[in-house]
Amino acid sequence: MKNVLLFPGQGSQIVSMGYDFAKEYLEAREVFEEVDEVLHYNLSNLIFHGSEQELTKTQHVQPALMAVSIAILRTIQKKLGVSDDVRDIANFVAGHSLGEYTALCAAGSLSLSEAARLLHIRGIAMSKAIPENTGGMMAVITNDNTLLHNIINELDAKIYVANDNGAGQIVLSALHKDLDRFVECASKYGIKKCIRLKASAPFHSGYMLGVKEIMKEAFKGVKLYTPSVPIISNVSAKPEQDPGTLVPLLCEQVIAPVRWRESVSYLHTQEVTGYIEIGSSKVLTKLNSRMLNTGSFLNVGKLSDIANVLQFFEKCLEQA
Repeated sequence: MKNVLLFPGQGSQIVSMGYDFAKEYLEAREVFEEVDEVLHYNLSNLIFHGSEQELTKTQHVQPALMAVSIAILRTIQKKLGVSDDVRDIANFVAGHSLGEYTALCAAGSLSLSEAARLLHIRGIAMSKAIPENTGGMMAVITNDNTLLHNIINELDAKIYVANDNGAGQIVLSALHKDLDRFVECASKYGIKKCIRLKASAPFHSGYMLGVKEIMKEAFKGVKLYTPSVPIISNVSAKPEQDPGTLVPLLCEQVIAPVRWRESVSYLHTQEVTGYIEIGSSKVLTKLNSRMLNTGSFLNVGKLSDIANVLQFFEKCLEQA
């Protein structure tokens, strides 16, 4: 059996996520303490007890989601009695948008401190990329990708495909006025379901060109190691392990679409049957289970979820 560990992106956050793990397990607390120290502010208190409005700010939520996922992963590894090397329990890792940094941290390519620092920089840069409240993101539910692109071309506006999530879900990034125009035009062509997302700017689009340059500078002097298992890149939708390739891909990622559908399709061709999402929501679990007819789809985001996941991994270890 082959497994992939999956790490969610922005929009999956909830206040108090990870608190039950931090309260119960030293390994989880140590993750939050290290992230607080490197960022020089009490992010963990914001995660556990803050307001949703403040936590949702991209400079906070990006390192927050990474910290929660790594804290949960460390707890799982401790409970299973395995090392921090994900090779003990997985053949691949993948993350959605900021989740790629989490995946690289999980696979030993990027230190926890560096992941937190880089995501904080990334979040600040993204929040300042365009004037506040002028742009955002929207999920469009359709299986007709050709029609969607035809509508974008007809509008002749800067509307970008930000995420190809599969299961009939495409996420667009644009200025609010252009998203409004898309909704109006799409309804004429029979696309009825367009859902505005909790995103403060049009991420994964041409509006983030300045962020790409900032991330190039941020990565200077950062040591990336070869991941212990391949990571499926959002940009290439292929397995990557060369540190020299990973940095350019991570910088490109902020202006490129997240190719999630193709990433999951690749994993399926590699006979991966265990899809384990580690984080505070079930967004990726739901998408993957809709795309694939067979497989085990698990999520661990709360302490009450951990028994099923441990049982799954224990069976995998017995068969290894």
